[in-house]
Amino acid sequence: MAAVGKKAVYPLYQLGGPQLRIFRPNFFMLAVRPGVPQPEDTVQFRVSMEMTKVDIKNYLEKIYNVPSSCCEDQGYKYGANNKRNHRNQRVKKPRLQGCLRTAGPREN
Repeated sequence: MAAVGKKAVYPLYQLGGPQLRIFRPNFFMLAVRPGVPQPEDTVQFRVSMEMTKVDIKNYLEKIYNVPSSCCEDQGYKYGANNKRNHRNQRVKKPRLQGCLRTAGPREN
């Protein structure tokens, strides 16, 4: 009987040497309008679940050269009416990363 293993996932082939390659992660960041008015230096994003606060901060600083001072996470959202799927399980929406301040230290 042959052993069944996981299928290996290899990166896509790119022309050129390894020094010329640019790493582009498979993350999405979608700017959304907040429900309430916010300060001018605050932006809200809808991001993939795999991204952490540090990933978001580094992504914006290194790729788009946007300085950010804080990043707050709102985590999983179940919704006000607790939507459920066909198996009666709660349905999760992609999380919101809020409060990306682009200037100055964090205010309390």
